[in-house]
Amino acid sequence: MRTRTLGALLAAGLAGIAPVRALSQQMGSTCAMPVDSTIVTAPSIALDTDLNAHYLVGDSIRIGVSLNNAPPGARATFATAGIERAVIDAGNVLRWRPTRGMEGANYFTLSASIGAATLACRQVRVLVDRAQRAPILRISSKQVQAGATLEFLIGAVDPDGDSLSYSVSEMTAGVTTPTIDSTGRFRWRTPVSVSSVGRPYVFKVEVSDGLDISTAIFAVAVSGQNVRPECPVTAASVTATEGSSVVVPMNASDQNGDALRYRAERDLINGRVDSAGYRWDVPWQTVDNGTGERVVSFQWRAIDTHEAQSDVCSTAITVRARMEPDRLRAEQAAHARFLSDAIATSQQLDSRLKGIRDRINASDRARHRRSIVALATALLAGGFQLAGAEDTRRLAGGINTLTSVFFAGFSTLAPGTDALKSDARRYEDQIAKYAPMISSFRVNYGETVSEAAIRASQYRADRQGLEAEQARASVLMTR
Repeated sequence: MRTRTLGALLAAGLAGIAPVRALSQQMGSTCAMPVDSTIVTAPSIALDTDLNAHYLVGDSIRIGVSLNNAPPGARATFATAGIERAVIDAGNVLRWRPTRGMEGANYFTLSASIGAATLACRQVRVLVDRAQRAPILRISSKQVQAGATLEFLIGAVDPDGDSLSYSVSEMTAGVTTPTIDSTGRFRWRTPVSVSSVGRPYVFKVEVSDGLDISTAIFAVAVSGQNVRPECPVTAASVTATEGSSVVVPMNASDQNGDALRYRAERDLINGRVDSAGYRWDVPWQTVDNGTGERVVSFQWRAIDTHEAQSDVCSTAITVRARMEPDRLRAEQAAHARFLSDAIATSQQLDSRLKGIRDRINASDRARHRRSIVALATALLAGGFQLAGAEDTRRLAGGINTLTSVFFAGFSTLAPGTDALKSDARRYEDQIAKYAPMISSFRVNYGETVSEAAIRASQYRADRQGLEAEQARASVLMTR
């Protein structure tokens, strides 16, 4: 008989008969559910919390929920409506954390069901007060290898649900500053030097909700990690000459302070690694055309005690062509002869100019003497003509003759050395160009020119210019 009564109750509940009002209208809402009219006491939702209690923003609220007068053996399920982010777990505990903006009275509805039938519902009021509590921040010690990046999410929580900002306020001196993004992700690139190994680095992190600041101090232990050698930041350059021996430096760096050894990626002819670096006996004719220079790229690697290798490092070797001793002596002898010839040509120009000037002066003196004699003779002849004049006509003719002879005598004083003077000007112009060039060439290169000067393009240009002027001087002196 009892079994039939329970079955009848469940059947009636599922059939949805005779709905009644289960809750009063005090909360501004109603909850309707079907129950068996033969049941004296209808099912109801019970709470294990005092609803007059006040909670704070950010509190973790837990309210136990149960169903009174439930049918024997039936398991009720509960649901909530009208409240954000509230859940009812498997143990029938309502969990909810109010956030900013939820201050005051918060209303929501609880319902209890068996199967598809709702047996009871209840409206609940929760009072939430505004609160200001500092963020909660805890950071444990960290460990990371040298040269690696330490990255983790700071687990800061604000009890009031406020948004948080992060910063590093203090740190061990001399280290790079970590970064913390808006989500609280901490990133720090650890040092790679050997001195960093085993050394604790301390950081102080601050978290703010805009009003309060919480801090946490934690240490980071850096463990050893081998870092491969590194090529020099600035590539070295070396200058050498053919036939000489040069040492090419190989100076890599190692962050762990390991001893380094070196090897050539490809040996140069007559090259070898020694204690000083890479020694290269530069072969003759390394520079193809025998003049100028050539850049040879020497590539090498550094290897540490852990057999870690550097990248390929490169050193530029500028090789300058070098004259063999016999050729150098021949070039220097040719230079000396050329300079001697140039000086002799200059002296010849000076001598020729002096001779021309002497001839001009002698000619002028001779012409002057002849002109004086001619003038005196003409004047005397004119005077005799005047003295013997017997009439006016003859007197006039004598005066005219005297005047003509007088001016003709002066005309004989006019220069008769125009050609010589023209030659003198040409010699003067040539000397004005030639003499300074010889003086400059002699000062710049001396009596015995150096090998470096012979190879320089400026020497060749200066010599060609002087040779051109010397040729012009020679042509002038052959006229």
